[in-house]
Amino acid sequence: MSRDPLRVATQFFGGRVCLDFANTLDWRTSDDPQELIPDYGSFLAWSVRRGTLSPQTAASLRSRARQTRRRRRDGRCPLAARRNLEYR
Repeated sequence: MSRDPLRVATQFFGGRVCLDFANTLDWRTSDDPQELIPDYGSFLAWSVRRGTLSPQTAASLRSRARQTRRRRRDGRCPLAARRNLEYR
């Protein structure tokens, strides 16, 4: 079995999206399993390659995630602000 994270780009042999996603954990039964999709950006890239997201949708989600990180860093959380307005 390979420990190459790039392998996840081409290994869609589960027949279903859920099985292909489950197959992104390599060496599952070892003492040192390896997650082949370690972060959100990798998950979006995998989803585009798998065909579950269009490149445009992935780019939009990536942009929104960056905006949310910036807002949280700057102390402006959009969800918290919206909740405050809803409960007034």
